[in-house]
Amino acid sequence: MCLLEDIPLWLRIIYRLFGIVQFTCKSPQNYFLQILPRLWSLPLFFFYCYCCVELIKIFVVIKEHDLLKTELIVTFLALLAILTCMVVFMFRSNKLKILLKKLDEIKLERVHEQKERCLKLLVLTLLLLLSCFVPYLFSWPVFYIMYYKVPPGICFLNHLFLSNVLDIICSQFTVINKELERELRRISTNKIFFLYKNKRSKELKENDKFSSISCIEKLSFLHYNLVHLTVEITKLFDISTILSMVLWFGYVICCLYFFIKPFLEGTTRSTLYYSYLICDFIFYCLWLLIMIRTCTHTQTEASKTTSYIHQAWNYFCEKENIDGKVRHLHLISLRLLNTKLRFTARNFFSLDESFMRMMVAAVTTYFVITIEFRMNDNILNGRPVV
Repeated sequence: MCLLEDIPLWLRIIYRLFGIVQFTCKSPQNYFLQILPRLWSLPLFFFYCYCCVELIKIFVVIKEHDLLKTELIVTFLALLAILTCMVVFMFRSNKLKILLKKLDEIKLERVHEQKERCLKLLVLTLLLLLSCFVPYLFSWPVFYIMYYKVPPGICFLNHLFLSNVLDIICSQFTVINKELERELRRISTNKIFFLYKNKRSKELKENDKFSSISCIEKLSFLHYNLVHLTVEITKLFDISTILSMVLWFGYVICCLYFFIKPFLEGTTRSTLYYSYLICDFIFYCLWLLIMIRTCTHTQTEASKTTSYIHQAWNYFCEKENIDGKVRHLHLISLRLLNTKLRFTARNFFSLDESFMRMMVAAVTTYFVITIEFRMNDNILNGRPVV
């Protein structure tokens, strides 16, 4: 399977260790090799569950712990999300492998964008640095690394793998659009050799028109199959995306609260503490940006195909050169209009810029409410309000 080979080896190893990819490129020869990829991530998942149980015990013992209820809720949500993701990853692996094989059968050129790769590598570097910061900030380094970094790390890597697949799909949409653009220029400029007159010239013109429409039909068929494959692949990530966004919201709120908490209490914290929280917040912002940017970019490239075919149809209409072949081109454009690519998470929300604005508004609203409750608590307990 060439699709996984396009991903760097070190990133493929990370995907396997975190359970994102639980299949191999080649068909396994025996049953042990078939189940081996599913076993790579089990030690990490079991150790994370153990760390969550130990943290819950610590939170219960420390009665004075700030935001105890919030921490417990986030811990239970994270544990539930990780267990659900583990089950989803296992059940989707076979179908995902089949769909990626079908996607690999579409033989088109692949264009890789260096800017997108640099942004994703930046987020991975931030995640690694944040994991290194944690032991210097908390008393329980192992538990807190597992608690704070493993759930968002797994969810981010899941979206990063989806982003890798969508980048390949987007490059194929780009190739289809370039071919359609070339055919559109060929139709609009009408590059017919007018060395012959009357009947011969008409035959050349008809042959050129038939060749262009046939090429457009083949490209539209590839586009149709590619859209349906994309929809089937993204459906396998719907449940994990919903859980990831719930976790994303909880962790962002906790990050912002702990950043503003010293100011509310009138205490001081080290520069390392604020640096950690700022990097943590940047990581969550870039994670959401990568997910939305990849989906919107792929959706934009897919929607360009319909406009190119409509332009070809409009050209023939302007020349009043409509026959059975041109009407067939109109049917092709109608079919593409009914197969628009749209990314959703079980139709709960659309993965586009409107979802990003909604998340920003929700975080801002909840954060302001949290600050108000904290200030009211300070007033009731006789503490100074900053």
